[in-house]
Amino acid sequence: MTEGKLVTLERIAALFSWTWIIASIAALVFCVMAVGFGAEWTNFLWALGVSLVAKWLARSFERKKIRVAFEAKLIAQGMSPQEAAREWNKQYRGQK
Repeated sequence: MTEGKLVTLERIAALFSWTWIIASIAALVFCVMAVGFGAEWTNFLWALGVSLVAKWLARSFERKKIRVAFEAKLIAQGMSPQEAAREWNKQYRGQK
């Protein structure tokens, strides 16, 4: 079950990563068109907004994938899911 969840999270993160890349390129093109050719700035702003949201979502899904793998490893070593979650929170916050 964990393997399937990790694959799904990886695919979703990849989808948003590609969205971020394409939207960033589009934002650059729209910026050049707005500055050089007098096109509307709204296209640039929409592409920039999509790019920023896609980057945020890609990072979030990547972090979630890392957390799922970390907690699954601890559960396989004998911890309860609650203990594994507490250990993740300690590691994530940098506490020892």
